[in-house]
Amino acid sequence: MKTLDTYFVSFENIKLPKSIIKKKIAGLEVVFDKLKIDKEEHIVIEDINFDAYRYRFIDNIAAFIAEKYYYENKVKFKNEYLEKNIGSDYIERLIKKEILTKTTRIIRDLFLANIALKKNGLKEIFIYNEKIDLEFLYFIKKYLNIKKNIKFSNFHYYANKTKKILFKIYNFVKILFFLEKLLIKSLNNFKNIQKKYIASIRIDEGLSFSSYPYSPDILLNSKSINNEDVIFYCEKKVENLTEENRKKYHISTSFDDLFKKISFKSYLKNIYLKNFILRIQIIKFFFRFNIFCSTIYNSFETIIFWNIFYNIYKVKHNIVLTVDCGVTPYYMHKKNNVETSFVYPNFTEKFSGSLFRKLPTSNDWSYLKFDNIYCDKTSKVYLDTLINY
Repeated sequence: MKTLDTYFVSFENIKLPKSIIKKKIAGLEVVFDKLKIDKEEHIVIEDINFDAYRYRFIDNIAAFIAEKYYYENKVKFKNEYLEKNIGSDYIERLIKKEILTKTTRIIRDLFLANIALKKNGLKEIFIYNEKIDLEFLYFIKKYLNIKKNIKFSNFHYYANKTKKILFKIYNFVKILFFLEKLLIKSLNNFKNIQKKYIASIRIDEGLSFSSYPYSPDILLNSKSINNEDVIFYCEKKVENLTEENRKKYHISTSFDDLFKKISFKSYLKNIYLKNFILRIQIIKFFFRFNIFCSTIYNSFETIIFWNIFYNIYKVKHNIVLTVDCGVTPYYMHKKNNVETSFVYPNFTEKFSGSLFRKLPTSNDWSYLKFDNIYCDKTSKVYLDTLINY
């Protein structure tokens, strides 16, 4: 009787194809609960094997790969236009952040698959994770030795490769027509509204505004803070945002809210025409380094978002609460002379040992920049390995 192939299944998977369900599955206990798979006759990896300590240890290894690769290829990444108009170290942080983020997820799966392999005396094990980008496996193989008996199935590899090609085409088309898409969106508005605030505070799109851990009622619970001086914002739509919230506070979420306050004339003059060359440079960069297609498109979208935001709103301070908002926003704030602050009100991470001192020990917040950080002393020691300020 033929022995069933063993597949390590990541907790990132939302569902499994029938071909995988029929195999012997290895994974954390949460995987079996999430996908409703009977644990009997399968391999359950104890969650203790993947606690915060190990998670950050893996992030530190990924940071080493990011630093090493960029250092060896920094001349290739040089773009005078982006360095002059966005920031001298912008590309460096953007690329390092993306390599760290993408390789962390693959290394994590390799780490857990190896536990299943060793503890169960398996000859080989395959990894299945529909969320990882296997093109970034190149960076890991370049600097780390991977066991030959930890594999990705040919079907999974080529399916992932085909998906990435389509994703690159999709992102290219989005960059190519993004400004025109917004131009059409601006046709319905002839009013150009401009407002001033002392501070803008970022809210999390994944949480309810009312029950947000750092809710407005808590943040503005001071006689020295006036509601009229603060605008809450998010680059994306926020869940469960009510009309009552909007009446009580100044809130701007996603491009939809921005385009209620910028006229077609203002958008054409101050956004569309002024960012035309930027788009050409972004496209050139995209063709040279299309493996980074996702972060290139997202950075372009973020740049345009903040160009529109600061065409409407004038603020002195931008405040981010705990959330990793990406590399790009800082440079847009500085371009508009806005002071940036990162607030980290609690310490929940366990310090990890690190192979590579002075390199990030966390995927979250790595390679970000702020003018100020507000946190307790213990958190500061941790955040000093991640954020420049």
